[in-house]
Amino acid sequence: MPRATSNADPASPRLPWQAQAVWVAPTADGAGGMEAYPPQRPADRRFLLTNDSLQLGELLDGSAEAAAWSVIDLDSLHRLLHPESAAERLEERLGAETAAQPPVQRLWDLWQQCERDLRALPCWALEMVAQAARELDDHATAALFGCFAGMAGERPDAVREWPASFPPTVRRVERPELPDLADCTAVNPDEAVAYLAEGGALARCVPGYEPRPGQLTMVRAVVEAINSGTHLVIEAGTGVGKSLGYLLPAALWARLNDVPVVVSTNTRNLQTQLIEKDLPAVQRMLDAVPRHGAAADPPRRLRTALIKGRANYLCLRRLAQLIDQTQYDLLRQELRVFA
Repeated sequence: MPRATSNADPASPRLPWQAQAVWVAPTADGAGGMEAYPPQRPADRRFLLTNDSLQLGELLDGSAEAAAWSVIDLDSLHRLLHPESAAERLEERLGAETAAQPPVQRLWDLWQQCERDLRALPCWALEMVAQAARELDDHATAALFGCFAGMAGERPDAVREWPASFPPTVRRVERPELPDLADCTAVNPDEAVAYLAEGGALARCVPGYEPRPGQLTMVRAVVEAINSGTHLVIEAGTGVGKSLGYLLPAALWARLNDVPVVVSTNTRNLQTQLIEKDLPAVQRMLDAVPRHGAAADPPRRLRTALIKGRANYLCLRRLAQLIDQTQYDLLRQELRVFA
């Protein structure tokens, strides 16, 4: 039976069920040992969130209370709630910053995050995942999502029908027609290179930065290509700083002429890098250099948007067709992905 490690009980006493984090690890004699948090309290159903569901199931086999317990692999649950996560193992999901804490406490903290995610889901989504889990014979997951669906359905603002989660959006006003190249203001190549040169804006933003000759050459070439409206093919090795080499000229051109620039990457990972790392660095460089003359009034910040191909977006028509089926016409592997 799970052994409590604390006298505190952070679980809500109002719920008819209780969640416990149970960390399973081999002991010195080779048998499995386990620690649970928080302590047990009276409840109609108990969910045991664990790092090893198979071993925990073996340890609980034959227990008089095991029938009232639902064992859930927390790694699988987190993966279900966060399919976008790059973490491949439970240790990565627990986070290195909490490594000093007891394993069962780290497991409980991860469950707390999952619980917040579950409470944020609409009632219809929770019910659909519960139904899909039942068809996969994953009764523990079905019961967990069913409990949260019941709580979501009791809220005054409960969203029971899926179309309510996708309200119609107002069509944005069309942008004016883009100017011809002849009507645009050219970017000064020397000023663009100065951002990345010694003592430039990037050096002021990043202590210890050292200019890279290849990157400076690339910036100048990209600026000249944009100004002249010509194609440019560049081959550069790792460490040259290719992303800033084309993002900075593009940002200067977009800000100077108030026109959009499209950057098409080969991978979605590179998209994420540009949005989360490189474009913020470009913005800091632009902010670090005061603008003079008419171009300085009013100052404009970069506006960026991450756009992916149609295959990466949910088709509401196909979703409606799938939801309207009483039995999901999917293979078991497809059904888990759908959930």
